[in-house]
Amino acid sequence: MNIDKQLVERRFSKQLATYHRLAVVQKETARRLATAIAHRTTDMDILRGLEIGIGTGFLSNHLLKQYPCAMWYFNDLVAQAFDWVSRQADQKQVAFLPGDAERIAFPEKLDLLASASAMQWFENPPVFLSKASAALNPGGLLALGTFAPGNLDEVNRATGSGLEYPSVDRLEQWLLAAGFRRLHVDCWEHTLIFPNATAVLRHLRDTGVNAVTSSIWTPRHLRCFCENYQRLFRDRSGNVTLTYKPLLLTAER
Repeated sequence: MNIDKQLVERRFSKQLATYHRLAVVQKETARRLATAIAHRTTDMDILRGLEIGIGTGFLSNHLLKQYPCAMWYFNDLVAQAFDWVSRQADQKQVAFLPGDAERIAFPEKLDLLASASAMQWFENPPVFLSKASAALNPGGLLALGTFAPGNLDEVNRATGSGLEYPSVDRLEQWLLAAGFRRLHVDCWEHTLIFPNATAVLRHLRDTGVNAVTSSIWTPRHLRCFCENYQRLFRDRSGNVTLTYKPLLLTAER
């Protein structure tokens, strides 16, 4: 799928503050991913780690606390993201790597490569996974948080468009081809409740999740979306739902 990375950068750079406050699903995903990483690294020395797509530091904060002696490399497409993580990093060993993770060079000899909510924005996930494998030491851990098919299904059905999310089987095929052994997969649903479709759109805007298309909606488009959304997804209380399907995956090189 073709992803407009400039659009993604613009949308997220404008919404970092509201993202940090309102992206409750992404925050929970980062917490669960940090727990999975801790479980998988009990017998490992994490001396060099890379996080892709740090955002406002939901996962970074956990990693810095769990592995305070490691050399950390933090990447994000949005340069302002580093201001958020630098507040948490204090005097720890940290280097910032700005830019598109699919194009920048990765540090070598990593013990851990993690990413909490970025892979869904990649144009070529198999190439990214091969690149990650090359950067990791043998036995190194890859820990990914992304989303499963059916994520934000209400929006996709109301608009007829959205991101494509690979299945677990497809992800496993890509991992095996890149030289990984899958260790663990966890997937769940997290449904948010909003008073109306307009509030859903506001949530998508304030968390940067609307970075799929740069099309500007006319008043007619907006009215049709709201009518369709509320007709399809209104509950008995008059509220509407928005369903996330986070997916966590850990794999060993």
